[in-house]
Amino acid sequence: MKKIFYLFPTNRQKLIEEVKSGISPDNNLYGFNHFQKTFQVDQTEISANLERILNILFLPIVWIFSSRHTKLNFGRAILTMPQFWRADTVITCVDSVNKAAAILKKLKLFPAPLICMVGNVMDGSEKFLRLHYWLWSGADRIVTHAPVDQEKLIKLGLEDRGVMIPVGSDERFWNITRLPRPAVGGTRNDGQTPVVSVGADRDRDYQTLFLAAAQLPKLKFIVCCGRKNVEDLKIPGNVEVKINVSPPATREILSKANIIVLPLKETNRASGQLALVDAMLMGKPVIVSRTRGVVEAYGLIHQKHILLSEPGNAKDLAGNILSLISNKKLRSDLAEVGKKLGLRYTTNKYAEKLKKIILASS
Repeated sequence: MKKIFYLFPTNRQKLIEEVKSGISPDNNLYGFNHFQKTFQVDQTEISANLERILNILFLPIVWIFSSRHTKLNFGRAILTMPQFWRADTVITCVDSVNKAAAILKKLKLFPAPLICMVGNVMDGSEKFLRLHYWLWSGADRIVTHAPVDQEKLIKLGLEDRGVMIPVGSDERFWNITRLPRPAVGGTRNDGQTPVVSVGADRDRDYQTLFLAAAQLPKLKFIVCCGRKNVEDLKIPGNVEVKINVSPPATREILSKANIIVLPLKETNRASGQLALVDAMLMGKPVIVSRTRGVVEAYGLIHQKHILLSEPGNAKDLAGNILSLISNKKLRSDLAEVGKKLGLRYTTNKYAEKLKKIILASS
């Protein structure tokens, strides 16, 4: 049986156990759990202290290959070198370890094919194109999640190594029809909230959402995000912000939403995809910013699958929210069509596509 080793940016055993028990989605396992019957698949837990020490020892390399948003985790890659050597294929997830593993492969320090699941191919100046080319040419296959990142590979002259697979979501976890009913009285629709927004990554644009919410004072909004997402932002009185909400609690909040709004900044990279597919799988009508990372990845069409708002335009966003809240038929139509689209992008289907890449890279 083929041996597949996954290098994650952080320890994942706790998440793997939570996925097995059904209290967390498998979105951030990149197919790992779907391969356990097909391949001999493994990952390892690593000491954070040892990582830190090695990153200090290799500080010049860490400094050269880190960027404003991604710090190279060279220590973690070094510590998993024995697993690299025993594997038939190495899969790395998230750019901090992608870059580190690509450097080691470029230096011919392990023989197994390397598949990198890339979040952002380039996040530095174009003057560093040669550095990016040298780095990513160490990978045998580069899996991107949006056409805009494929374009960057073409610019680097690495289009033959790139494969685009839009991010998938865990249908078993997010499918609203499978939510357990409340233990005491009521139904899942009790206490519905008109507008819900979720997401804690750096590409969220809650400033625009709050400006839109201020224009709609009679509507209630709930925002589930990280503390940094809302630092220094003026939060309107009709917006409730919940910080670091667990996946089951997030699912419960989403289940009570009339509509889901995902405000994004245009960063010309894949972002906002997981929250988008989660919402569609729950059968909810969605408003999302018209960014390349989501629109091109899923072929989204305004008023067919979803409502699209111009990034950074609070007036446009408020208008879309008001029109969707006041139009029950449109909400129903978008929810139905959106769910069908979401079911095309599950983690199981993501794993099926990745499996073909693994077998072709042998």
